[in-house]
Amino acid sequence: MPHGQARTIPMLPLLPPLTNFDDASRSIVSYLDEYLPLALWSITRFDGSNQIFLTVSPNPLHIEVGETRT
Repeated sequence: MPHGQARTIPMLPLLPPLTNFDDASRSIVSYLDEYLPLALWSITRFDGSNQIFLTVSPNPLHIEVGETRT
């Protein structure tokens, strides 16, 4: 796509109610990875000193679920 040209991103399809955080976060990361490809999409939390990866897209950085970064 030429620089400066707008890109339309489809709306997230309506999903049945998701019963837990893991299912919901996987759905969101999957959607983002498909429609806005980046090296990494993730959902993380911070425990006060570490960033903990809860959900990750396939990525060239080899970051996996459960991995931590300080």
